[in-house]
Amino acid sequence: MHHSREPVRQPALDLSFMNLQGTISPHIGNLSFLTRLDLRNNSFHGQIPETVGRLRRLRNIILQYNHLQGNIPMEMGHLLDFNHFTGQIPTSLCECKNLGYIDLWRNNFTRSITRDIGCLSKLKILDLGWNRLIDTVPPSLGNLSNLTFLDIAVNNLSGEIPQVIFNISSVKRIYLLENRLSGHVPDLTGLPHP
Repeated sequence: MHHSREPVRQPALDLSFMNLQGTISPHIGNLSFLTRLDLRNNSFHGQIPETVGRLRRLRNIILQYNHLQGNIPMEMGHLLDFNHFTGQIPTSLCECKNLGYIDLWRNNFTRSITRDIGCLSKLKILDLGWNRLIDTVPPSLGNLSNLTFLDIAVNNLSGEIPQVIFNISSVKRIYLLENRLSGHVPDLTGLPHP
C-alpha cells in the first residue's frame, strides 16, 4: 500500500452545527490548501492546535460558540469570537497580510491592542468588543484604509481617542462605548448609513 506524503488539497472544510465534541486534531495542519475552516457551534474544548499556523492559505477560520480556551497560538488568529481566550492578542496576526476579517468579540483578552495591527491593509472588519483590553487605542488603526467596521466597545481602554480613525473614508460603523476614553468625537453625520 502506497502512502502519499503530499498535502491534501481541500479548499474548504465546514463541520459547523454538527454536535462534534472533543479537541481539534493537530492533523488539521496537514490540510495546507485550506482557505476556509468552519467549526462553529460544536462542543470542541481545549486549545487550538499550533499546527493551524501551517495553514498559510487560510482566509477564514470560524470557531465561535465552542468551549475553546487558553491562549491563541502565536502562529495564527482569525475569527474566534465567543470562546474563552485569555492573555494577549498575538502579534503574529500581522503576518496574515490577506486577512480581511478579525472577530475576537467576547473573549477575555486582557492586554493592549498591538500597534502592529495597522499593517493589515486589507482588513475590513475588526471586532475586539467585549474583552478586557487595556492601555490606549493605537493610532496605527488609522492605517487600515479599507476598514468598514470597528468595534472596541466594552473594554478597559483609556486615553485619547485617536482622531485618525475618523479619517478612514471606508468606515461605516465605529463602536467605542463603555471604555474610559476621552477626547473629541467629530461630527459623523457624513458617514454612510448602514
